[in-house]
Amino acid sequence: MGRGIDRGWVILAGGAFALIAGTAEAAVVRQPQCTSGGGAVGSGNPMRARTIIGVAIGGVARSATRTVRCGFPASGDTQPPAVSAVAASGITTTSAQITWTTNEPSTSQVEYGSTSPGESSTPVDGALATTHQVTLTGLPSGHTCHYRAASRDAAGNRATSSEQTFATPAPPPPDTTPPTGSVAINAGSAATNQAAATLTLSATDNSGSVSWVKCSQDGVTYAAAQAYAASIPWTLSGGDGMKTVYAMFGDAAGNWSSPAQDTITLDRTPPTLAITSPIDGAVYGGSP
Repeated sequence: MGRGIDRGWVILAGGAFALIAGTAEAAVVRQPQCTSGGGAVGSGNPMRARTIIGVAIGGVARSATRTVRCGFPASGDTQPPAVSAVAASGITTTSAQITWTTNEPSTSQVEYGSTSPGESSTPVDGALATTHQVTLTGLPSGHTCHYRAASRDAAGNRATSSEQTFATPAPPPPDTTPPTGSVAINAGSAATNQAAATLTLSATDNSGSVSWVKCSQDGVTYAAAQAYAASIPWTLSGGDGMKTVYAMFGDAAGNWSSPAQDTITLDRTPPTLAITSPIDGAVYGGSP
């Protein structure tokens, strides 16, 4: 029969205590006297993990391994764990972390709801611990959440905290405010003899940053939007004459400003020089 003795096991967690040859499984059990590997766990000893090998079931010894956690005698531990320091933190519009402590190793679970804690619950975390953390997700934003912490010790005693509440913040309203800005051609020069120009841009947005800029020379057809910068190159199109450049600024929410504009005269034609005086061949002064 190996080192284990099948003697009135009470299964607390982990499934039916029935060994099958070639298998290994963990379980939390309780019995009046745990004898495994020659060590007894009684009311004076702490809970500990034991490995039972070849437990007799139905008078037949099976070759298998079962790891169990032996607790206090069935009649010795009827006190549920003390749940304390329950708190909610890391609260977002849809989630929160619930933490608490227990005075003995226990499982972790949170019961919660929009009007009472009994509406929903998280899966039981069967790991026995004294510090607990459970994350709630999928919560409605802008609502009050009612919750309580629940823990069960190795002897099966369950305790819950008092009802607690926290509020998830409402999502921020959508950003519908466009940026505002200005454009200057060649730093505000009145004229230029080069088609290559520099646009100086200045824009602000209520979100804190401007994301995009797009420019045009007719105010109708705009070049592809590009990342906003304090200055960008631009080529003045067409022949000589007065040129107007329009600039629109966009933010991350997709809002675009009204066009800002500036003008400059493009003049690439050199001046014509004509001498009108003296006339060609004229002689001034005395006789030669």
